[in-house]
Amino acid sequence: AAKQAVTDAGYAVTGVERAAAAVRAAMHIDGMMCPHCVARVQQALDAVDGVKAEVVLEDNAAYLDITGDFDAVTGAAKQAVTDAGYAVTGVERS
Repeated sequence: AAKQAVTDAGYAVTGVERAAAAVRAAMHIDGMMCPHCVARVQQALDAVDGVKAEVVLEDNAAYLDITGDFDAVTGAAKQAVTDAGYAVTGVERS
């Protein structure tokens, strides 16, 4: 339907790619004690390409939607959290 709408508007469609499905994962984090900590971890994860995150203080975790190479992206996310001053104790695919 979208391809036809673009063609009907007078443009050529040169290719169509499917977006890669995100992989859901839980990252367990030690050291978060307050909303400020959550904001620091959220900011660190927001800077990582291929990650959409929701950081939850009560769970001491960040729930990640990862696109791209899972191992490379989670490695970058772990490093970002570590650089922000927190310890990643594990990552589990959901």
